[in-house]
Amino acid sequence: MMNFKTPQILTYLLASLWCISTFSQNEVLPNNITWGSQTRSCGDRLVDTGGSTGDYSNNESFLYTVCAEDEFLELNLEMVEFNLVAGDTLRLYTVQGAIYNPGGTLNLIGTYTGNSIDWSNLKLNPGQCLTLDFTSDSNGVSSGWVFNHFCTVPNSCQEITAQLDSTTPSPNADNIIRVCTGEDITLNGSGQFSDNGSGASYEWDLGDGRTLNGQSITYNYDTPGIYVVNLNIRDNNTSIFPDGCPSTNQINQIIQVGTIPDFTGTEASSIDICLGNTVEFTGVVTPTTSENVCTPPVSGVTYLPDPTEEQVNSGNLPKYSSCITVECFDDTQTLVNASDLVNICINMEHSYAGDIAMRLIAPNGNEVLLFNQGGNDTYIGNPIDNDDTQNPGTGLTYCFTVDATTLLENANTQSGGTNPPYRTFVPGDYRPIGSFDNLIGTTLNGDWCLEIVDNLYQDNGFIFEWSLAFDPSIVPEGFSFTPVIVSESWDPSPDIISQADGIATIQPSAEGTNCYTYRIVDDFGCEYTQEVCVNVTANPPPVVDAVLISTPFADNNIVEVRVTGPGNYEYSVDGGPFQDSNRFTGLTPGDHLFLARDIDGCGEGSAIVSILDFPRFFTPNGDGRNDTWNISGLRNQPNAIISIYDRYGKLLKQISPTGQGWNGTFNGYPLPSTDYWFTLEYTDSSNGQRKLFKSHFALRR
Repeated sequence: MMNFKTPQILTYLLASLWCISTFSQNEVLPNNITWGSQTRSCGDRLVDTGGSTGDYSNNESFLYTVCAEDEFLELNLEMVEFNLVAGDTLRLYTVQGAIYNPGGTLNLIGTYTGNSIDWSNLKLNPGQCLTLDFTSDSNGVSSGWVFNHFCTVPNSCQEITAQLDSTTPSPNADNIIRVCTGEDITLNGSGQFSDNGSGASYEWDLGDGRTLNGQSITYNYDTPGIYVVNLNIRDNNTSIFPDGCPSTNQINQIIQVGTIPDFTGTEASSIDICLGNTVEFTGVVTPTTSENVCTPPVSGVTYLPDPTEEQVNSGNLPKYSSCITVECFDDTQTLVNASDLVNICINMEHSYAGDIAMRLIAPNGNEVLLFNQGGNDTYIGNPIDNDDTQNPGTGLTYCFTVDATTLLENANTQSGGTNPPYRTFVPGDYRPIGSFDNLIGTTLNGDWCLEIVDNLYQDNGFIFEWSLAFDPSIVPEGFSFTPVIVSESWDPSPDIISQADGIATIQPSAEGTNCYTYRIVDDFGCEYTQEVCVNVTANPPPVVDAVLISTPFADNNIVEVRVTGPGNYEYSVDGGPFQDSNRFTGLTPGDHLFLARDIDGCGEGSAIVSILDFPRFFTPNGDGRNDTWNISGLRNQPNAIISIYDRYGKLLKQISPTGQGWNGTFNGYPLPSTDYWFTLEYTDSSNGQRKLFKSHFALRR
């Protein structure tokens, strides 16, 4: 049964930190951000909910944590303004390298109210984060606080800059190193030290999970693709960092390892041929594109549990939080236009949209509220509406884009889900509640984090995948490539009669399996081959015999062609089309030429069969048609004897099957129209025996 609920209104206030450079400083007011969150940033302005010019509000209660962008940096806090009404308090804590955890250990810096604070500048050690806990009562408000914060390298650490000095092979004009799989790469690097580099360690991150130590390394990749190599240097000063002070830059050397082309379509016109015949070989090659996913999606079924009633009341809500680490941009490259972030897409299901809040957090801590407890009891995706089990339903994909005009909470619905089926948001593109403009100025490299919070203690859900995409036009060169084929041909062979444009005519010179190689070279200098083979048979010409298997003078004459030979054959009569069957029926009297040929072209043979038959009548009237009578099919038996009789048995004429035949006269006088009888003495071609055949025919005038 569907559980209908009134959405619980929860007030979550979170101060959000925004990036400051040496030229500008950003400030954004807290706005519907989940309580207890964390951001990583350097150079933002921390303000209360009223901003730098307004007042905070009565009855506020929020807490957040801010950390430096990198663990090796110090977080500095500079007090610009501080003014609270008595009874309103701001507590500052340090926490070591993690988001605020109510069950963890916090180190209190101080509790502050009024307009006094016991520091003007506050510096945290590397790895430490600052937690702010603010509450206001209902007895008035004031201008609150403005703190600048920025990051510095620890004073006791020298500045170290890693650099790439030389490579083999050398980079191309776009500063990209191109190699083939298995081809050795040599990298030489060094560091610029503001103090002293003696005893420094050098570690190369090869971009595939491997690391190698030393200033000079030689290695190779066995998998095609795109790899980003960096050199990490640490000196021998362990007073701040146990492993030494680190270099703070990235060289981001892109290495492209050539992809294996697709040889689909490289084949012979026939895989079985006879010795002496020719066959056509066609070479086809298609280059394979490689793309390094600048923003690899986070995938896998993740359970989004319901909070308990205690968690709801305390505001300590469970959340789904994961980050996509982006590393493909230049270190200094920032988001200039909101449209450069094409979309953030989430594939999920949840059985009560009124529970869910979603936000995207940029690397500098700036954030966009995507969705916030809208749509009441509408499904998201296709859930199984049963809180007693943790069986995932089916996710649908919802994307938040700068160009969309409809909020997800106002989306059209369709039927979906089970237990029971109900209305669910139609997947598609939607406008976030906040604005992508809030993200302008953030560095593109770093952790882009999605946070989804379940605010009520009924109805759970699952997240299956989420991703974000940038406009391809802003992605640096080198993160996608397609090799260009610069040469392709069949390897030389005396069997190749001719070749052009990848097509070769080949006449194999030996029986058995004959193989030929198609070879290509791409603009990486990588060489790839594809071998194609044919089976060559040296069959002798077949021995062919054709046998009349019907009786002589039958109404339906049947001949069977018999072949002696190792091939597979097809058959033809008198130059007609070939057929698979070796039997021919309905043949006319006379001589017929039968052919049998090997279907692989390994020779052919022939045989002639004479089919015996006689005219059932003749008309000796001098019109040139049927003027004489004879037996056909015996022209190869001149010794055959044909004797013609009248009805009383009187011998009228003896003729040869090779002659002109009988003209219907006796002693020069025409005989009357009637039936006449004949005998035939001949040799049976099937067994060589002498036979006698008798029948009659009609003379008509």
